[in-house]
Amino acid sequence: MQKIDVQKIDVQKNPSPLNFSEKPPIFFCDSQLKVMDEAVLIAEELVSNYYKMSSAQWLRSRYEIKTLKDLNADEIVDGPFAQVLGYQVRTTKNFPGSRVIDYYKVCFQDQAILTLPALNVSNLTLPALNVSNLTLPALNGSENTCANGQDCKEYLSFLPFLIYITVHELVHIVRFATFKQIYSVASEVDCAMEEERKVHKICWNILKKTPIAGMDNVLLFHAKWRAENGNR
Repeated sequence: MQKIDVQKIDVQKNPSPLNFSEKPPIFFCDSQLKVMDEAVLIAEELVSNYYKMSSAQWLRSRYEIKTLKDLNADEIVDGPFAQVLGYQVRTTKNFPGSRVIDYYKVCFQDQAILTLPALNVSNLTLPALNVSNLTLPALNGSENTCANGQDCKEYLSFLPFLIYITVHELVHIVRFATFKQIYSVASEVDCAMEEERKVHKICWNILKKTPIAGMDNVLLFHAKWRAENGNR
């Protein structure tokens, strides 16, 4: 693959490479990777349903999702939970008529997720979910308070948190692939922040009715960022 632009889109405007001599790497364990796999499957179906994309239209062949153990050094950054990087790949190497296509890589930053004080990774039970028929009342309450009246930062569960991050990054990819957002300019500060506002709003619309335990608290956690950054 030939890298074209590794400027990321995320809340962090200028992410810095992570220096493992100062911060030893922290990787997802096997049980956490299993939760990650489940989160990806759920997120893909949710995003596909939202955009009404058939299996033929879906972009699985145009992206990959990797965690820290499979990232290159320049794909590891300090700060964000994940980032989308754009590449160009040739469909058939050294073959006449082959074409170059855009390809995206979602890079999960294990260390940023696992060191988040708000996150509870002790309960890794995977529910049996069917996301084809999702019904749940809209959330109520303030942006920083969970349904039980407690501060939501103390109640972030691992599976719904990973689902949110995955949905977020997949929405970016869909927007790039459908030219609703141009990857080459999306890392410019003003454009990046506006893109983040739009994507967070789309994520809210996708996930606000999902009957996934703990998702309401994850949405409220991210709603705080939206409020602080000019929610539109």
